Amino acid sequence: MTKIYQDLLDSGLQFSSLIQGFSNVKPDYNLPSKVLFPSVASDVIHAIRFAEKHNLEISIKNSGHSLSGASSKKNTLHLNMNRYTHYAPDGITDCDPALLGTAVADDLSNQACLLALARGKPGVIRVGGGENFDKLYRAVIDANKALDKYKYHVVGGAAGTVSPMGWTFQGGNAGTMGGRRYGMGVDQVLQVEMVLPNGYHVKFGPTEWEDASAEGFLVPRTKVVSGVCRSNPDELDEEKWIWGVCPEDFAIEFGDLWFAVNGGGGGTWGVVTSVSLQLHDYLPYNFFRFRSWAEECPPLRPLYLEFVTKYLMAPSLLNVTNERSLACSTASNEWNLHCYGEEDVMQAWTNFLELERSNSTVPTEAVACLELRHSSDASSDDPIMSYPEMMSMDGNSNSRFPGKVVDGPPPFLLSSPPGFAFVLVQQAWIDESEENIDIFLKNMNVPSPAPIFYNAYGLLQACPIKPILCPNLFVVLLQWRISWLLTISMF
Repeated sequence: MTKIYQDLLDSGLQFSSLIQGFSNVKPDYNLPSKVLFPSVASDVIHAIRFAEKHNLEISIKNSGHSLSGASSKKNTLHLNMNRYTHYAPDGITDCDPALLGTAVADDLSNQACLLALARGKPGVIRVGGGENFDKLYRAVIDANKALDKYKYHVVGGAAGTVSPMGWTFQGGNAGTMGGRRYGMGVDQVLQVEMVLPNGYHVKFGPTEWEDASAEGFLVPRTKVVSGVCRSNPDELDEEKWIWGVCPEDFAIEFGDLWFAVNGGGGGTWGVVTSVSLQLHDYLPYNFFRFRSWAEECPPLRPLYLEFVTKYLMAPSLLNVTNERSLACSTASNEWNLHCYGEEDVMQAWTNFLELERSNSTVPTEAVACLELRHSSDASSDDPIMSYPEMMSMDGNSNSRFPGKVVDGPPPFLLSSPPGFAFVLVQQAWIDESEENIDIFLKNMNVPSPAPIFYNAYGLLQACPIKPILCPNLFVVLLQWRISWLLTISMF
């Protein structure tokens, strides 16, 4: 048994059944027969060529956040990208507004910045194919701390061990990082660099776009996607890489590849070696939490869930503007709120309780059940500038990995509870009537096993497949088309 597996066992975590005898526990957990740790792109290129020559299937792992083995497979040549070049620590590029109006370079060297500027974003960060969100977040934190004031915000997942390669390209909710304001993970991608199954090392991204704000688009609409191939695949020095027109027999349409990767998963179509993500202008951060541990608060939880539902999905019922509603989102079944920019959470909560008090008995101390736990406001006792900083601070950070962004929640043995389906209730249905909000709220208070809620976008509910446990929601399912999150994009 390798030292890393022994460390996991010694940590006290329940990994023994997974590590000792995968084949006997569950066939799906079978480990690959051979593992490579590429450190540069040429390693990946030669691995793919070797696999093609010997008719081997390839599996790819970035962080391994999926304990159920979604990134590994038995009898495959496994590429573990954890040791691949880390770009994020020095990967931030400030995009000069003077670039606007210039042509995209033939080697796409300025393409990511041009697209970022067209979207009104200040910069770009390049992330390596083996980096996870802990590494990405800490790179942005370090860059901000090196400036006179915080400048950048990046959209990502809640857990440090989740990867920008898997999370982003499969949609990417961002309930802790302002997804309702900034868009899903897939919306952050500016450029992709990857090695394809044919062995070509390519990079590609939108090179022509048009304003479509009149049609409701928040960002320019992509018209043309272009790509280039590297002509010196054995060169180790990245400064000497040569990008140019792909060979005539390349036979891959970059537009199709762009839309396939952005929603269908990076590892599905090749090995992602880096991705360029847009950076946003920093906005103040506030973290609100419901004090479920306080003796007087648990009975008020149904009332709080009603408040959060209305704040996020029907803000006009609370006299809250849509803009201030979009500043907040949540990614937990406790429905703590992560807000970026101006919001009205405490004022709306106070007003909501006052209105409820006129119709029922609500204790005056109920207001205190919702607290502003952390804030970037310099006047607060302990300013916390962002969710990643909160998750890496003492008390939150894992004692075995101090200073790193921990998982919240930690990885599960299964990707979701058995027999549960995740669904996204449409805004249009919510807008129809307050009765529809009531239908959803009824389904939030079903007996155990209780649904899990994820409010990054709309009202995402994990509901037991058995209709008897969520009867009202299954009526809705029969009447309405439910949108799945895998391929939603703002483009």
